Amino acid sequence: MVVADLHTDSVYRIKRGDDLLGMTSGPVDLIKLKKGGVKVVVFACWVKPADPDPFGSALEMIEAIWETVERSRGRMRVVERFADLDLEKINLIIGVEGGHIFEKRIERINLLYRLGVRVFTITWNNSNSLAHSAYDNDNKGLSRKGRRFLLRIEELGGVVDVSHASTKTVIDISRLLEIPIIASHSCLRALNPDLRNLSDPAIDAIAERDGVVGINLSRRHLGPHPFRDHVDYLKDEFSPRLLALGSDFDGIKDPIIPDSAHIPELLKGLGLNKKVLGQLAIRNFLRVLKRCVS
Repeated sequence: MVVADLHTDSVYRIKRGDDLLGMTSGPVDLIKLKKGGVKVVVFACWVKPADPDPFGSALEMIEAIWETVERSRGRMRVVERFADLDLEKINLIIGVEGGHIFEKRIERINLLYRLGVRVFTITWNNSNSLAHSAYDNDNKGLSRKGRRFLLRIEELGGVVDVSHASTKTVIDISRLLEIPIIASHSCLRALNPDLRNLSDPAIDAIAERDGVVGINLSRRHLGPHPFRDHVDYLKDEFSPRLLALGSDFDGIKDPIIPDSAHIPELLKGLGLNKKVLGQLAIRNFLRVLKRCVS
């Protein structure tokens, strides 16, 4: 099985000195990715909103990713265009998480793009100058500045990620952009009424853009329903074209599986037919990548 994982926070472990090219105690490293068939993985650069220099910290994380890829001797590569994908290797996609990283300066999107960033998560749990988060105010959405930033991301060829965003933000983005949008690591509010999870109107908005939802592996976000129920709800109430996986490994403390190596076992246990399983595992996300970063 070949898998795409739409969101991990494992880059912070590189910064603290872990070598992800060997076996580590964490859930994500080269050995576990290979064992789990995870051929495409997003490494998100998340910086605390209170960081005195969030943009500088993000740049350090991006540099750490590139250094790891260089040391991998061809086993890993950074994907900057869809044509760069090579499923014989581990394909890293660099992301940044939270609009606070930009510090209101639109030219920073250009620099991040030149440095290889292709996934832009517009909010974290905090709202910022671009958009409101779900935890802050689910009924408020994009700002004028946010609209300009998002149109620039679309123009450059990036993927817009709405995990953590308010329902109004998701709807505003779906009406603004022509490209598919993703929620890289989100569960479903219909099954667990945590504001962090996607509401049905938000899912509708993502579906209208032919995007995907990477279902999160956090026990807290899944709530009383197992991972399988979130998959089935998304598939049956909306469309199998929405299905994807966003583990949030290293960003959560309560994953339902220990590491990337166990992803195939999890997915094979869902009882999906071969076509839908392939859509969830990787094909839906590749469809989005092809549209956005060609």
